[in-house]
Amino acid sequence: SAASDVYKRQMAQYMKEYRMRKAAALLVAGSSSVAEIAAAAGYGSQSKFAAAFKQVMQLAPSEYRKRYGKK
Repeated sequence: SAASDVYKRQMAQYMKEYRMRKAAALLVAGSSSVAEIAAAAGYGSQSKFAAAFKQVMQLAPSEYRKRYGKK
């Protein structure tokens, strides 16, 4: 049904945002590479992870780390 399709899309978006927030925390911590964080977030491709991260967080992973990471 249309209602279940909407729910599935909302749930998928929520899960994507949740994974990106977890990835952002790992980026700020600074001990893992972007490739390792991409894999931990469930992405087989670093470029697909970077695109998804930028869509959610408005910054590329490397820029996010530069801006918010430990100095």
